[in-house]
Amino acid sequence: MSKITFITFGCKVNTYETQVMRESFLGKGHTEVPDDNSSDIVVINSCTVTEQADKKLLKTLRRIRRENPGACIVLTGCYPQAHKEIPDGLADIVTGTKDRRSVADIVTGHPKGREKTVALPLPTADFESTRVHYSEGHTRAFVKIQDGCEMNCSYCIIPQARGKMRSKPPGELRAEIEGLAANGYKEIVLVGINIMFYGMEYGTDIISAAECAEDIQGIERVRISSIEPEMMKLSHIERLAQCSKFCPSFHLSVQSGSDRILRLMKRKYDTARYMEIVENIRRVFPDASITTDIMTGFPTETEEDHLDSMRFARAVSFSDMHVFTFSPRQGTPAFDMEQVRNEIKHRRTEEMTMLGKELSAAFNKARIGSTCKVLFERERPDGTHRGHTKNYLSVSLKEKHPFTMRGKTAAVLITDADENTLYGDLI
Repeated sequence: MSKITFITFGCKVNTYETQVMRESFLGKGHTEVPDDNSSDIVVINSCTVTEQADKKLLKTLRRIRRENPGACIVLTGCYPQAHKEIPDGLADIVTGTKDRRSVADIVTGHPKGREKTVALPLPTADFESTRVHYSEGHTRAFVKIQDGCEMNCSYCIIPQARGKMRSKPPGELRAEIEGLAANGYKEIVLVGINIMFYGMEYGTDIISAAECAEDIQGIERVRISSIEPEMMKLSHIERLAQCSKFCPSFHLSVQSGSDRILRLMKRKYDTARYMEIVENIRRVFPDASITTDIMTGFPTETEEDHLDSMRFARAVSFSDMHVFTFSPRQGTPAFDMEQVRNEIKHRRTEEMTMLGKELSAAFNKARIGSTCKVLFERERPDGTHRGHTKNYLSVSLKEKHPFTMRGKTAAVLITDADENTLYGDLI
């Protein structure tokens, strides 16, 4: 059978869907290799959230075609689903965000040569039945429970790539988590495109998905990925507090700290509502980490708007910020708005990034002297061990240990910290 390499761009949902394809290919007898130069088949799962993501993808496609001209290149995911037109010669097989389990069958039936097979119907209202049994390279497992978005923020192309909102049936979710627990996974991360809409078809909600793992033996931790803030009610937070396995790390995408810009973005909240949610979380989970996505250089953004965002980020005291520069996406309302000059956008991105590092360092250093439970995930070549706390702070043991800690949970006394990592000693 063929040698195959997988390359994944983008979010945790893409990571999960690559794993679905990996298990399908390997189940048909293909062998995975890490080097795409020696592969017979290269599967690239794409992202198109930003212009930079598109550039990285096209650069990768051109490199593989140049360095491994005999390989069958499979391009799948959000980029071809949203854009439809792919430069000639860069991919042999093109699929979108639907029927990931069938990609292996499409490749098997593909004739030799450079004739493209394109299968790009937009996903329907039915959730594609998918299940993974392990998570390649991870000690925690991602579980996709929701797909699609219909919120239509003015800058976002994802509704064109992912289609209508839909959810994994509760029975399938439970069976998948049970299978992962049986395979030794102690932590799961529930992922989706707009995860707060999970369960709308079944009269349930995202909190029920987290509660599902409470009585599954072997699972110690449950996380929820990126959350749309306006959907997070106080009742949700209070229910999560009753889940002994829930990890209080909340990724609430704010996008901007300017109410004027939030309105132009067509976000469904303002800064006052966002701050109310933050205060509710911290009242129920005093040690919660709250992280965010924040965009700089949105069309018409003024210097005062930018300063409002800086002030708001400081007021929230995020534990981490993913800062990115606005990219005009053709087909979205923001594409036709008055654009901010690139040099201004990039300067604002640098300023916001520096603030994010300052806030991360402050949050981490406030943990010095505390004791936390750490699920260890890997050892470094120098013999030190790394893992994460329940509120998703990275921890590194200061002392080397000859035995493996991978997959084990232990108490650690935090003695030092920087903007990226807590350092400590086993108790």
